[in-house]
Amino acid sequence: MTTHRPSHAMPLFDDPPHSGSLTSRQSARATEPRMSRTRRMVFDEITKRKMAGATDEEISDRTGLPENTVRPRRGELVKDLLVVNSGRVRLTSYKNKAIVWVAAEFET
Repeated sequence: MTTHRPSHAMPLFDDPPHSGSLTSRQSARATEPRMSRTRRMVFDEITKRKMAGATDEEISDRTGLPENTVRPRRGELVKDLLVVNSGRVRLTSYKNKAIVWVAAEFET
């Protein structure tokens, strides 16, 4: 079943993350309607941390979402090129190494 957003619905992003090119902006906007509430929560948490980024555990702690909910939503964001592996790791509460994820717009 396809759902359509009403024309008066507010966008999920003020300006979706993109590289600046016309095709990148169009692709980012095309992703916008598919963002679920939980996916948006994960994306917002990663984005507001800017270059510091966040691990799945940190996202879970800050949003109150279970890690088993965070991981698949973050994976979707990675697949859609909105979130990337920063190349850094931080220790979890169990002293395991965890990837630090950043919004693609903050990738160095």
